[in-house]
Amino acid sequence: MCLKFPFIAWSFLLVPSPTIVFSSLPQKHLTPHQNSFQENITDSPARHCDDPTNDIFQIEYVRVSPNPPERGFYCGVEMGGTFQTDPGDDLQLVLNITNDGQRCIDTVRPWCEMPKLNIVQDGEKVLCPLKRGSTTLTYAAPLYPAGSISDGTYTVRIETSTNDNRRLFCLIGTAIFPA
Repeated sequence: MCLKFPFIAWSFLLVPSPTIVFSSLPQKHLTPHQNSFQENITDSPARHCDDPTNDIFQIEYVRVSPNPPERGFYCGVEMGGTFQTDPGDDLQLVLNITNDGQRCIDTVRPWCEMPKLNIVQDGEKVLCPLKRGSTTLTYAAPLYPAGSISDGTYTVRIETSTNDNRRLFCLIGTAIFPA
């Protein structure tokens, strides 16, 4: 069983989130490709799906708070990096979540219509279209009520692309919720 209350899954994408503060988390910057794509990015549970060399968004760090995620709290993710080119505004996000191999969520959403995604480029909060340059992305999802999250190993895969199928980035991460 993925979620005891399936409607909770949709809140990951639809419900506005609170501000998540990451300043207390250790920050370890990487130069692009300093880490193998098979290794976790900085101290997060995230890693590249495969070789990110040709990705439009070159990720320097990913932070998750709390790390590891906990039932009954918001899970915040902050990602920093650089858009190598202008990705535009017709962007898609593909989200897949499985629990012990069972598909829980499999959805495609327009990136620019995600109310919980905060984007800062070169020090300014922006919406779409996104432009080339330094960018910080923050996102938060509720993991409550705690009883709605079933036990097991959850795998989250997020892939984003432009309308002409140029990949921005692809990340995969795992969280374990014990009994």
